[in-house]
Amino acid sequence: MKKSRIILLLSLFLLLASCEKNVRYSVFDGFWQVCSVENRATGTVTNPEGRLYISFDCELVKLSYLTEDHNTGFLGYEYIGSFVQQGDSLRFSTFYVYHYTNPQETTPAPAEHLSAFGIYAQPVSFALRMTKREMTLENESSCLRLRKY
Repeated sequence: MKKSRIILLLSLFLLLASCEKNVRYSVFDGFWQVCSVENRATGTVTNPEGRLYISFDCELVKLSYLTEDHNTGFLGYEYIGSFVQQGDSLRFSTFYVYHYTNPQETTPAPAEHLSAFGIYAQPVSFALRMTKREMTLENESSCLRLRKY
């Protein structure tokens, strides 16, 4: 009986010791919906109507662009890159088309799809303001407002 208690306590201790915070976790991690994109050159503000999403995971970022007809079976486009936060700025690397079947393929993301995200040149940096549920990314060309999804 005493041996079983010791084994139980050791097992519990090992289980708790293995539950430490992932040092690669960031406050960005998760799924963000783009609520509005302001093009500062034209002064227009676009509401993407639930078609643009940005996912962060460790140091990777994925842009998801759902087409207007995504309910027909074609989901849309996805682009993958990396990001680095430095103080109050967020820098995105070059984005590439995300291929499920051939992840080694490196086709650059088309400019017309990236412009929907307020990205007009690559790589790109944004000034960052965020709360737990909202994020604003701004630079001289655009302003994006996102919400945690």
